[in-house]
Amino acid sequence: MMFRTSQTSRAPILQVLLIACAWVPALDAAAQDFNADGAPDRVIGVPYEGYYETGEGRGIPEAGAVDVIYGTVPGSPALRAQHWTLASAGVPAAPHEGDHFGFALVWGHFNSDLYLDLAIGIPGRDVDGVEGAGAVVLIHGSPVGLVASGPSMMAAPRFLRQGKDDVPGVPKHGDNFGFSLTAGFSDNGPLDYVAVGAPGFAAGSAGDQGRGEVVVMYPPEQ
Repeated sequence: MMFRTSQTSRAPILQVLLIACAWVPALDAAAQDFNADGAPDRVIGVPYEGYYETGEGRGIPEAGAVDVIYGTVPGSPALRAQHWTLASAGVPAAPHEGDHFGFALVWGHFNSDLYLDLAIGIPGRDVDGVEGAGAVVLIHGSPVGLVASGPSMMAAPRFLRQGKDDVPGVPKHGDNFGFSLTAGFSDNGPLDYVAVGAPGFAAGSAGDQGRGEVVVMYPPEQ
């Protein structure tokens, strides 16, 4: 593993460190608990699904989607399953062909509440006119599960791409930022870090495509 830059200035929510290396394998979908009711929930990425507004016509091929199925607690009402796309209310983007929203998924405590949050990779996303630069969406948990709009929303979702909102780097053609995701406990406090793989990153002055990088976003010290 080769380290490329030093730590940047602290972000309002996440402190960031840029590391150049091979991409990190994404975690498989598994049971989690986004509404903290004690019942396991399941999240499933469907990155090659097309998006259709009416269910008819060509639609948007391979825009991607994420399905969330909530567990139930005896005696409590079940939460309705969710089908997330980049057209879902409150998600700060819109679906485009080949986005592959949901290609990678990871969950953790990414803000200061009691609920698990979900990070969703969009490695095929064009960013600022740069084809395939890639991005990541963060959707936060709440007492009613993952919420991106409305009165139950605990925190607004975030659209993370390199060069914006204190995420280091510059979007480049074919970076595929968001191709893989992982997360884990940070020594800075109760929040988790997020590591984002960009396997198509062109490293070095020669611009060698596919050398790869990982951006690790740490929470601020508590």
